[in-house]
Amino acid sequence: VVINLEGKPVGVMQVANKLGTEGFLESEEEALSSLSMFAGITLANMRLYNFVVDANKKATDLLKMQQGEKPTDETKLAPLDEALVQRTWALTVDDPTRKTARTLDFNVFNYKDTPHNSDEQLLLVKVIVFFFEDLGLVSTLGMDCEILTRFIVRARSMYRNVAYHNFSHAFDVTHMVYYIIKHLDPVMKFDIVEKLALMTASIVHDVDHMGLNNSFHLKCDTPMGILSSSAGIESVLEIHHCKLAIEILSIPDHNVFHVLSEEESTRAYKLLVDIILATDMAHHGNLSKEFASAVENLQEGEVPPKLLTIKMIMKSSDLSNIVRPFHLSQRWAASV
Repeated sequence: VVINLEGKPVGVMQVANKLGTEGFLESEEEALSSLSMFAGITLANMRLYNFVVDANKKATDLLKMQQGEKPTDETKLAPLDEALVQRTWALTVDDPTRKTARTLDFNVFNYKDTPHNSDEQLLLVKVIVFFFEDLGLVSTLGMDCEILTRFIVRARSMYRNVAYHNFSHAFDVTHMVYYIIKHLDPVMKFDIVEKLALMTASIVHDVDHMGLNNSFHLKCDTPMGILSSSAGIESVLEIHHCKLAIEILSIPDHNVFHVLSEEESTRAYKLLVDIILATDMAHHGNLSKEFASAVENLQEGEVPPKLLTIKMIMKSSDLSNIVRPFHLSQRWAASV
């Protein structure tokens, strides 16, 4: 039996028809055992190698994008469930729901606690579309709401069914980002690219989260942890979320940046990466101190630096369940 480094069987080796003598000597059996162990290690290394090659390509795309180049169009994502897209597209957000969605009283658990892929769960996608409409993104940019819907449905499908970092959390964060932009925009005067990047990043900021933190991946030498530590990177999950976000956006009928000029699109991608990386809790202390210092040194009529404020909006929204009504905050706390 061929085993890997964890002692789990990954294959079988068989030796037959020995020439010269009948049966195998003990030394020959030991040699075969050593060979099978070596084969297991080789298979494990090949799997890790393929992971590293794929991740390296995505990292290269990410680096090129940060330098102003567009991501490649190649994607390995499975075809989207068209029936699910059409069901979602047909749903309508009524006026009472829109009214509640403009407040912090919106209860995502009323939708989360329904059966998987129920109309109630899918309606959350259309509520996010409403957020984009209410912020003026759709009308100002002339966004195709069907592309926006596909983007959100795709992101939703890539969130895992884990206790906390699931699509409901993504919706909750997106809701808070929308709420803060709505109330802070008269002062900060965010431009349209900044609003679009913030809203887009909030949807995908934890996509494919496994329910385990960066420390786990680094200490347990998971493939992502090994790759990140070898590259001197500690933001294991955030890099993974960025990679997948870019992969989703590389699909033409998912690309919510399609309405931007080439220059605006490049800026939006850069902002997207900066915003998602800002959610790494390892940077929480430094980012909070930097923002506090910037606010303390403001002169009358001044506002904090835009990019720093945008990062803090994302970070605050990511941790915002503690400012929700207590019955909602309590549910989120129990999920951690």
